[in-house]
Amino acid sequence: MKKVIKTLKIILVALLAVVALALLLVAYKGGDFAKNYIEENDVDLLGREVAVRNVDISLLHSAVTIDSVAVKEQNNQDNFLKFDTLFVDIDLLDLLSNKVNLEHIHLVGADVAVLQRDSVFNFSDIIAHFSTPDTVASPETDTTPSKWEVGLYDIQLRRCSAFYNDLKLKSEFDLKNINILIPGIYFSGKSTDVGLNLNFPNGGKLHAQMRYDIASSDFQIDANITDFDISCVKPYMRQGVRVGKVSGLLDTKATMKGNFNHIMQFVLSGNSALRNVLVTDDKDRLVLSAKRTSAELVRLCLADNEIHLGVIDGEGIASQFLIDKDGNDNITYFSTSPEAVDRRERRDSIAETLPDSVKTVREGSDKPLNFKVDKVTMRNMSMHMTDESLAETFNYDVTNFCVDAENITLDKSNDVSVSGRLGRTGTMTARWKGNLNDLANQNIMATLTNVDLTEFTPYFHPIFAYRITGGNMSMVSQNVIENNNIRGTNQLSVMNCTVEKDKTFENPEFNVPLKTALYVVKDKNGKIGIDLPVSGNINSPEFSYKKIIVKTLMNFLVKVGQSPFKSMAKVFGTSDSADEMEFDPTMASLSVETYDQLNKVIDMLRQKPELKANLVQKINYEKAVASMSLMQLKTDYFLKQHPDKTVETLEIIDRDDIAKLNEKDSSFVAYVVAVSATGDKKPSKVAANLHAASARQEINALAEKRSAAIREYLNQQLGGQAANVGVLVQGDEPEKYEGKTLLKFDLEAE
Repeated sequence: MKKVIKTLKIILVALLAVVALALLLVAYKGGDFAKNYIEENDVDLLGREVAVRNVDISLLHSAVTIDSVAVKEQNNQDNFLKFDTLFVDIDLLDLLSNKVNLEHIHLVGADVAVLQRDSVFNFSDIIAHFSTPDTVASPETDTTPSKWEVGLYDIQLRRCSAFYNDLKLKSEFDLKNINILIPGIYFSGKSTDVGLNLNFPNGGKLHAQMRYDIASSDFQIDANITDFDISCVKPYMRQGVRVGKVSGLLDTKATMKGNFNHIMQFVLSGNSALRNVLVTDDKDRLVLSAKRTSAELVRLCLADNEIHLGVIDGEGIASQFLIDKDGNDNITYFSTSPEAVDRRERRDSIAETLPDSVKTVREGSDKPLNFKVDKVTMRNMSMHMTDESLAETFNYDVTNFCVDAENITLDKSNDVSVSGRLGRTGTMTARWKGNLNDLANQNIMATLTNVDLTEFTPYFHPIFAYRITGGNMSMVSQNVIENNNIRGTNQLSVMNCTVEKDKTFENPEFNVPLKTALYVVKDKNGKIGIDLPVSGNINSPEFSYKKIIVKTLMNFLVKVGQSPFKSMAKVFGTSDSADEMEFDPTMASLSVETYDQLNKVIDMLRQKPELKANLVQKINYEKAVASMSLMQLKTDYFLKQHPDKTVETLEIIDRDDIAKLNEKDSSFVAYVVAVSATGDKKPSKVAANLHAASARQEINALAEKRSAAIREYLNQQLGGQAANVGVLVQGDEPEKYEGKTLLKFDLEAE
């Protein structure tokens, strides 16, 4: 028995010696064994070659230190990941209590390079290396609660860097001096607190803090970005637009709260500000610049379909609208990048890959969009416009543009005010009241003041053939849309509008008497007032606001040109028939009505001393000759009844008796039959056969007498200005005038 015990002691001592020797070997040579094992089995372990300079295992301190590790790319030459030092400290005694506590995890000088082409990354093969083939049956999930508690403490990443390159988009991110501090990550119901600090390569910093409760999966992420250079978004913008330069600085503070079990039900809030923004197209033409703009996000929740913005403000935002000689504009050019993919197909292809839970949030919510902006304040915005498609280049600037609005929503009436300066002298204010969800009912008001018309000569010239040489315009406009039917008014007031003396554009778009119309409708102060109403259904394919305005304006100008004195009469508040009056072509003297109308015209001519006009006797010769022939036939009968009288000795009372002679008088009828050479008994026909030729001569003679009387009266009233008025008699024309016999005033043709 003693021998057995002695033998056991010897064996125990030997075992202890072996264990002690093993511990000593591990303590002093375990790192070498680990280093050699990793380097010899790296391809089997990771699928990549791995180089390790040193592994130090300390049993005394329960710590492992690994120095100078490099994980190669697939080409076995370039580095995918490398780091200077990894230090891990584990409490071995806690293992006896079913606890795994890594008390220190320090990674120093890590540098990783991530490359992407389409959806393939330079680490995709590593993921595939650890993936389970689809043909392998997945083991049943063990739902038994684990008895182990796991805690990772004092996690530090110091002086790390990360490089990202999208090889297709040619987009690069080179992050330097990344420092991450995580006090602890717990897998036992405690909360995790993660801190992240890094510097962006082109300037700017990121500070982020995340708190995560593993038991409830609740998380909160607070991020603060300062002075971030937005030029890195340029490659992504190229996918949709023809972008050239992109620069500016971004500041952002954001908080995201949610639960990892329902990741799309997060709530996001914060604010962002951009400074010194510049965006150009690939022809180096300005698209947008901004001195400063900011926006406050009160709440964004996809689950509730809610977007609530607080205050949106900006200052010094500028853009431009350019049209080249071929009629192509820079905005259309910028927004039609050849690299852009069809958005609908892209959206559908992305949606196909989303988990069902995400698709439900994105597609299945029946809640209407709850969109709100508390306040919008934009100041000192500007827009430059250039149109080179015209014969003369048009340049125009809208400056000091401001927008103010409060409580903007989709489902309620909004009230937005806009103001700014137009060109060199003009100002503009506008106001919109309407519902974004109900475009069929809107109310838009605008007021333009003191707009310099000469700046619009490049557009005006080819339309009317004249260049604008002076004038300013003001306009009050309101357009009310009710059930898609628009009812609008545009009241124009133009002061001292002048155009060049002669036409300088051949084949203008509209052939209207512009100079005449402008001159006629001016009042004594040089003001022109025009009302241009608009009506129609905005959904009609034929509806065009511009065409309605232009057509109404053209009709107005044509009407003024056709009836200038009638238009002048409205300006001066006189009779609207001042441009014409009926008269008896068989009378030589002017009636009191004729003199009354002449007096009104003379008053208007005095107001417009440079006006050149014509007074035309428009005679219906068919009716006039018939009346004069019948008058001469009655005169012949009267002289036969009074042989003591002649045409020259007829007195007023005699002519009155002749005019009152009844055509059905039996004696007169008998006389007509007696003198008829054709057997006709109707007085008008007999008169035409006997006196038509002499009646026409008499009509012309009387017209000359009236013209002479009118000239004399004009000279008496207007003096030298009477030379500007021509008095004309309408003679025989190829096309007979069939209207009323009129004394008509007209302006000389332009």
